[in-house]
Amino acid sequence: MTRKPAYTIEELLQIHPGGRTRLYDAIKAGQLVARKIGRQTIVLDDEYTAYLQALPKIEPKREAVS
Repeated sequence: MTRKPAYTIEELLQIHPGGRTRLYDAIKAGQLVARKIGRQTIVLDDEYTAYLQALPKIEPKREAVS
């Protein structure tokens, strides 16, 4: 998908690894900033990128020392 200045929820669902509920939960929790244009909800590309970058990192497991 070509980067755009903003995405509708439907467009984000095509690229987001989670589902609709997870997106709306992130918006309600203030983790993802959304905006309204009339009845349509949009998310700016920069806000979506910041949301993804704020997700917890997976730390590599340390091997057990024998």
